[in-house]
Amino acid sequence: MSPLEVEAQSPLDAAQVLARVGLKPGGRSLWGETLPCKKPGLYLVQLPLDAVVLGNEPQLSLDALADWLARASQLRVDGMRPTPEQLAARLARFWWPESRLLYTGCTTRPLASRVSDYRRHVLGRDAPHRGGQWLKALRPKVLASLEVVWLESQAAVAGDLEDDLLDEFADLLVERDPSRARLALGELLPFANIRPSKGADKPHGITGVSEG
Repeated sequence: MSPLEVEAQSPLDAAQVLARVGLKPGGRSLWGETLPCKKPGLYLVQLPLDAVVLGNEPQLSLDALADWLARASQLRVDGMRPTPEQLAARLARFWWPESRLLYTGCTTRPLASRVSDYRRHVLGRDAPHRGGQWLKALRPKVLASLEVVWLESQAAVAGDLEDDLLDEFADLLVERDPSRARLALGELLPFANIRPSKGADKPHGITGVSEG
């Protein structure tokens, strides 16, 4: 079996995406741990290896989604007020069964501080880390098992590197299933990313996502 065939059969993860742009992980931490890095850089959040199997489905918490709806009174899916089950079904459309990687982010602040913001964020709030907040819809046990892969970078190039990673993630998805080539970049993002490097955002149809 060739290296490409092995890669195509293994779960898509942070290391694969980083390798495509000539980068390697600087470190790995569990979701609940403080990152030992006070420099700017990139952080990629992924499922543990044993969580990804053929036919893997998102383990979403209906309780978390109900809380989100209670907090965001104007939340709508395609203009209609959803039930937690309907909201879960919409989020599930953007789950990639073969991917461990769920979110890619960058920061010009210390990585430890920014990832701490992410852990503290409450679904439906504007701050401190609304970007990527779909992760907070996962069941608590799944959320606690997540792994953060991080690496330092110069603050001035962190955003460009994140764009490159999102582009490579999209390319990997298409390589695994060429029929995905018809999809826009906004549809070929990690589960919790909303905005691609270029083009329209993920077409999720969810509005009014913050409290108020």
